[in-house]
Formats: sequence, C-alpha cells, structure tokens
Amino acid sequence: AVRGARRALCGRRAGEGAALAGAAVAAARHLQGTVPQALLGDEAQEVVRLHETAHREVLSQRLRQGQREAVLDALVALDAAYHRLHYLATLLGGDAEKAVPPPHRYFADGAAGAWGPGGAASSDAVRRFLDQEAGPAGREVARRLLDLPEAGGRGAAGDDNPLLVLLQARWREAVVQLAGAGLVPASPEACCEGPEPNPSTMKGRDPLAAPAVQRWRDATRVWACHLYAYAVPNEAAVEVLRRYSPLVEIGAGTGYWAWLLGKRQVQVFAYDADPPPTSPCHGAAGSAQERGNEYHGRCRAWTAVSRGGPETAGLHQGASLLMCYPPPGVPMALEALRSFRGDVVCLVGESHGDTGTAAFERELAAAFGLQEVVPLPNWGDTSAALTVWRRRGAEKPTRDLPVSPLACWGCGKQGDALLWRCRLSWEAVFCSARCAAEPKAVEQHRASLAVRMAVVCPQVRAGPCDKGGALPRFGSAEHYRRADEVGPSRPAGNGTSEVSWSRPASKGARSEARTDSEWGPSSRRKVKR
Repeated sequence: AVRGARRALCGRRAGEGAALAGAAVAAARHLQGTVPQALLGDEAQEVVRLHETAHREVLSQRLRQGQREAVLDALVALDAAYHRLHYLATLLGGDAEKAVPPPHRYFADGAAGAWGPGGAASSDAVRRFLDQEAGPAGREVARRLLDLPEAGGRGAAGDDNPLLVLLQARWREAVVQLAGAGLVPASPEACCEGPEPNPSTMKGRDPLAAPAVQRWRDATRVWACHLYAYAVPNEAAVEVLRRYSPLVEIGAGTGYWAWLLGKRQVQVFAYDADPPPTSPCHGAAGSAQERGNEYHGRCRAWTAVSRGGPETAGLHQGASLLMCYPPPGVPMALEALRSFRGDVVCLVGESHGDTGTAAFERELAAAFGLQEVVPLPNWGDTSAALTVWRRRGAEKPTRDLPVSPLACWGCGKQGDALLWRCRLSWEAVFCSARCAAEPKAVEQHRASLAVRMAVVCPQVRAGPCDKGGALPRFGSAEHYRRADEVGPSRPAGNGTSEVSWSRPASKGARSEARTDSEWGPSSRRKVKR
C-alpha cells in the first residue's frame, strides 16, 4: 500500500495515493497487534505513527492545492514509513523480511519498485540535466560524485554494490522531484544553514541548502547510513585498499565495507564496539543485542564483525588500519591511531568535516604523510574521500606527495590555512577571488552545485555572484569559510581556525535508556551528516 501510494503521487494521482496511504495505516495497525510486544512493541508503534503521518501528508490541503513542496513532503513521509517498516521486517525475519524489499531494490522502476512512470529521470533525461543545467563540466563532476554510467562512470548493478545502486537511484529521482519540480534554487541567497546545530561535527550547520533540499537529503541519506554505511565505496577505492591489505577495520558498523572488500578477495579484520546482529534480532530485553548498535540500531550486519574497540587496532601485525567515517566528537579515531603500530592508515571521511576530531586530524598529519586521495561517490551534503597515509620515516621519497586532501581548484595550492571552502558544495576550495573566477574552476563549481542539487545556475549567469553570476561570492562569510575552520562558521578574516566545543555527540547519539523509536533517525542530530 505504501509503495502504491508513492507510485500514485509520482503520477500526480493524489486521490489514489490518499486511498492507498489510508489502507497502509490500517495494515500497520493490524501488524502492530501481531508482533511480539515485549521485544518489538515500541518499534511497531513507531511504524503506525509514521504511516499515520504519511497519510496526513497525502491528504494535506497543500497537496490538493498543488503546492510545489507538498508532493515532496508527502514522498518524504511515505519513505519514512517504508524505512521503518523495512527495519521492523528485518527484526522479525522470515516471511516478513521477504515481503519488504531493501532500499536498493525498492527505489527502482518496475512493478516491485516505488517509482511510478516519470518518478525518476531516464538516462536521456540525466544527460540533458548534466549538459544543460550542470554545464560543460557536468558529466565530469557526475562521474566523480556519482560514478554514473551516463557520465562515463562504472556504475553499479544488482547486489554488486547495493549502496552505490541506491545512491544513484535516489539521485535520478532528485532530478525529477527536486530539479524538475523547481525546488532547487537558482541563487545561493535562497540557501540557509541546517535547522539544528551539531557542535560535535567540524561542519557545524554546513553545507547550506534550500529547506526543501535539506529535507530530501535527510530522507534519502539517513537510512542509507544506518542500513549500509556512512560512505559509499567504489571500485577505485577497492583497488587502492587491495594494495594495502590485509586491513584491520575499527568502527566497522554493519561491516558493509568489509563485506564489499571480502567479495573482491581483500582480507579485512572488522571490529566494532557493539557489532550489529547478522540474523533477526530476538535478544532478551535489556541485552546488548536488544539495545543495538549506537549508530545502526539493530540493523543487520552485512558480514560478521568481531567485538572490539580502538585497542584492537594493534592486534594484527603487518595490517593497515582502515577507518570508515569514524564518529565526530568522540576520541575513537584518535585512540585507534595511538594503538596502531603499523605503517599505513586508510581513512574514509571528510577533511575538517563530519569524521573524527580536530585533535585526531592533527595527530594523523604529524605522524603520517599523505600518500594519495581517492574520490568517492557522495550524497549531496557529503564530501568524503579515501585518503592513504604512511608513517613518517616510511614514506617513499621518490613520489611527489600531496600535503593535504584539500587543494585550490584554481591553482592547486595546498595548505588548509590558506584556503577557503564553499559552504554550499562543501568541496569547492579556493585560495583567492582570482582562482574562484578562473573559467575552468567556475565550470567545476557550477557543476558541483547542480549535481548536488544545491544551486542550478542558468547558463548566462554561471559566474561568481560578485561578478554578476549566480555562484557563491568569494570573500563572503555567508558563502565561504576557512578550510581549516571547525565548528560553526564565523566571519572571514578573524584570524582563527578553530572553535571550542564540548558537548559530545556522534553519528547516532542516544541515551542508554533509549527505545528503538528514540534511536530512529528522525533528526539531523541523530545521524552524522
């Protein structure tokens, strides 16, 4: 019923969508009476609540009046209901789990998919968007950010890399539901900070986006992080990690990266302080299994993950250390680095962003030299990459090595204290207004903003705002921040690079007494952005 309601909304059949959403509520209430109340009663109640919310959105006056954001909000609400139902089904296992397809199969065309006709962009529509809206660099940027086959990327199919399949599917949908609906602004002035501060992450409230785009980003990315991983792997990253195997992974979460690497015969010793279950979760009330993982709840692990914290980083002699999105605001990454005795660290995450802490980044750069940077597929509000670091004294002296993961898009200058970062794209970096206005850099910046659904610039105005264009204004604290600045952005030119912050938080902050419904990803604070 949820799938049918979604397909009806994609086809602008609001009446049919409302009837099916109502049927979904009735079915959810019936389901609530059939689940084991001692273990899953709270979770079933949350499923009912989200289905009722979705029904109200589909019935809303705004949708009947044809308001542009109303369809988007109804789709977001239906997706929240689906995700919670899928989560409950995985906890139940058996026939229930078989009845609710996982996201990488659900968000697709066909009778079993959630897309009605026209609900997502075709390959031809994708190419038109990249060429016309993203501009001359559109395909190049889409290849880097999404690995799209329409842009010359390798792509992904089936169960080969399900998270990449899901990322590409949700982006194709965004071409229709965001850009096609006119919800992506044409100017940075329509973008704003996130609705809630997160003092634990070095990004603060960045990246900036229109409110509708922010809601869509959360709806598409939050559950993907919980069910799969916080960063999306690609084949380029796999090949680099193969060179440095065996790997010991700390904070492996669901083990998605370890599973993907293992499928490609790369040896990984995966550890997590609270490994998620590998089978339906029927642990006794109050048990570690029943409480679940801090960042993934009781989402199913993709492969077996051993129990172990940062101290296990030093257990495997000769192995390289792998950390994928170590949580912000907590010392896990720093403790793992200090426990590690090997020579190579492979880090997946954002520089001065949502991964680790400033103290961890400083100690990593002091003890290890950067060897290479591998771009990864990214969601609209992330800028993750795989960086490989070798212990100082063990570097290969013949190579021209990068100093930092960040470099000016205009001249290539490095040194984070000399660079300024775009607060909308979170990846464009420049050292000066001159470099920000360099034609090729302008093309790349414009394409990055468009592919991320942050700003779509008309062809005739693809230049910086202060030059009569529609790109972010270099030198404006509203649009740029120091590349080495952590926490909430401050006005340019204040001579400082860090702020103090003390409230600990994480990818999925929770209280010890939280229920599954409290754990659920209902806000930006509860999932690492």
